[in-house]
Amino acid sequence: ENELGTSIALEQGRKELVDLEGFNNLKKAEFEAKALTAKLGPYKEFPHQSLLALSLKELAQNAEKIGNLTFTPEILASILNGK
Repeated sequence: ENELGTSIALEQGRKELVDLEGFNNLKKAEFEAKALTAKLGPYKEFPHQSLLALSLKELAQNAEKIGNLTFTPEILASILNGK
């Protein structure tokens, strides 16, 4: 009987831990989403061509970290046409 009570208490503790971890993970995701929105928000009104230029500049600055990058004609057309 004592063993059963201990097992039940242990499982309840595990459940509380799982619930708390889930809650904390959701809160962290919410904060990360808010931070990303704040970081990217100013770019929302930029013209497509300006965003493309900034993206290509960032890509060029990190070129040594990129082993291989392929733009297919379809992707390039989509980028240039703003789709």
